[in-house]
Amino acid sequence: MSEDTYDQLAAAYVLGYKVTPEDTVECKRIKAAQGEVDTGVTICYNTVKDVKYIQPVIAATCMGINPVNWRIDATPATLHDTITVTLSPEYHVLVVSGYSGSEYPAYKNFLNVGDIHSCEPWLYSECLAKNIRARAQEWRKGNNKNIPQ
Repeated sequence: MSEDTYDQLAAAYVLGYKVTPEDTVECKRIKAAQGEVDTGVTICYNTVKDVKYIQPVIAATCMGINPVNWRIDATPATLHDTITVTLSPEYHVLVVSGYSGSEYPAYKNFLNVGDIHSCEPWLYSECLAKNIRARAQEWRKGNNKNIPQ
């Protein structure tokens, strides 16, 4: 990515996959999001029912943020009144309770067997839409851009 392109980046969303320590060494521009409106950062998460369901091929990551409360600690957040989403700071994955993900069939005994990766676009869609607007607005402030909102 060129410097000009990077300068226009409010944030990169790596949803349902991993960012490894090797990735961050190879690309110094990969910086973990620390909150709701920091810019030039990477938002990364993967969702499991329990950490025992972590699939290393997609979820062995070195960063994670909770897209419901935008925290990087284990402070739980409530989603849709009945779902609790908690980031595991040790594993950098989201642990969800109150939601089974059963509408998504298992795939090759790999995905959707405790790793409920397939639910993420629907589950967090409202949080992400709001966040994209917030980060873009913050980026515009920091870059003095008069771009229509």
